[in-house]
Amino acid sequence: MMTPILPTPQPFEIGLTLTGTVSAGAYTAGVIDFLLEALENWEQKKTDNRNKYQDDYQKWDVPWHEVVITGLSGASGGGVNCGLILNTIGKQIDPVSEPPAGETKNDFYNIWVEMLGINELTKVDDLTGSVQLKSLLFGEAIPNIARKTFVKENFGNELYKKYISDNLKAILTVTNLRGIPYLLKTQGIGANELIYYRNADYVKFELARNNKPFYKDTNVIPYNTTDPLFQQSYNQLQAACLATCAFPAAFKTQPITQNETIYAQRENAQALAIPKGQDYAFLNGDGGICNTNPFELLHQDMLPPGVAHNPREGSNVNRCIIIVAPLDTDMVTKDTYDLKNDSIISALTSTFDAIRNEAEFTDEQIRLAIEDNVYSRFIIAPVRYDETGTQTVVPAITGTSLGNFGAFLSRDFREHDYFLGRRNAQQFLRRNFAIPLSEIVNNPIFKSLDIEHNKEKFKDFIISEQVTDKITNQTQVIESFCIIPLFGSTVAALYNPVWPKGKYNEDEIKADVNQRVGKVIDVALTEFKVNWFMTTIVKWFFKSKVIKAIMDKINSALQAGKLS
Repeated sequence: MMTPILPTPQPFEIGLTLTGTVSAGAYTAGVIDFLLEALENWEQKKTDNRNKYQDDYQKWDVPWHEVVITGLSGASGGGVNCGLILNTIGKQIDPVSEPPAGETKNDFYNIWVEMLGINELTKVDDLTGSVQLKSLLFGEAIPNIARKTFVKENFGNELYKKYISDNLKAILTVTNLRGIPYLLKTQGIGANELIYYRNADYVKFELARNNKPFYKDTNVIPYNTTDPLFQQSYNQLQAACLATCAFPAAFKTQPITQNETIYAQRENAQALAIPKGQDYAFLNGDGGICNTNPFELLHQDMLPPGVAHNPREGSNVNRCIIIVAPLDTDMVTKDTYDLKNDSIISALTSTFDAIRNEAEFTDEQIRLAIEDNVYSRFIIAPVRYDETGTQTVVPAITGTSLGNFGAFLSRDFREHDYFLGRRNAQQFLRRNFAIPLSEIVNNPIFKSLDIEHNKEKFKDFIISEQVTDKITNQTQVIESFCIIPLFGSTVAALYNPVWPKGKYNEDEIKADVNQRVGKVIDVALTEFKVNWFMTTIVKWFFKSKVIKAIMDKINSALQAGKLS
């Protein structure tokens, strides 16, 4: 008689790092939508089996190991999506699996597909009266969405979901334009005590389902909305979401205040130059300026005390981080480089790209990415296939066009990216998020499944792949077991969005651009106190030139992105 199989009490932990997006946030939103749907469907199947068979796992027809999301980190639009997860995870989320006929109750879809378009971004309500020019795009576009979304009535605290940690952490990166001051002492002549500033900052949150904070360095958001901590931390969440996506010049900088006690929990606290107990207020730019891939922040946060790194081998891995990176679409190295492309605009653009690239990866992350047997980190990045479903096509998403602002131009663009995100997430869970059978059978978390003796029962969750050895050139078939099995609606073929070539209205875009640019020029002329004669010349000559240059840039970018 076979010994009863008992589940392990330890869950497999997952962290999500959501990198910068600009207009590609719809892709990340689609990935999240599918991931949460998959976890919900699996949990429902486990609940059904538990109700029927209790702890008699031999009778269960689904894998019974536990997977729990314990941490989030995000930059820019990825940070906004982290905030949306905190806001919605405790309520019913209706997946958007195909273009809806009417309104949906899904904030991920509504915000990234329906709300964030060029018509909203080019309004001029912020440029009326005697005002300063604070942003090239409508400064209240994102704050207006935040004010509708992050309200107590929209906060989800009704549902208990086993696949979400009781104390879910979230780290939103910001670029602190004031800087965090540190007093450094040096040996030598002259100034041997200097104040240095760190501008890569972050705001950390903790969604406490049982209303009891577990961590010392977080803004605690209790499920109990009458708790005095709730409104304070909830307001901070809204502020952090606005700050992390304050793209330079395009959107206005955003203020945040953090107390010295928050910074005192971090490394090198002994050198901190903020007076004890004092609030520290600062303006912020986009979190992606200094840290567009906040993987390491989450990685360090998920490590148990005294542990240098997570287990990486399939036989002992117990937690991992999934990076969702919509802008990481370069599959090959560019083999041409024009040394004559040295204009001021090109230099500024390249400099910003260099800052972003340098902030994205560490040498250690690159080293681990090269290794084949690391199962503590995974990535989901856009992949699109041709009509045959066999050849990849570039570009994969619309959000990478026009300097990553392209998806703002058309709802059809954003909808495409959203549904591609869902398809890529399905492919990832079905084909990539897995551990080789030869290793997972010895993993303490999965050992109770007794996969070797239950291969027939679990055949739908075992994948086979032909792998060629790089040294011997011999090919072998590797079987792997899916960490998150798919059930119900997540198994079927998903809606496949057609590439939205030509799905934009050039006349409407030009009208929107004309409206915003004209008003921006008016305000700038007033702010710089330009006399009436020069003002007339600029409005008559310069305005039309600027609008033409912008439209030429948009049209050429859409053509380069195969969207026109």
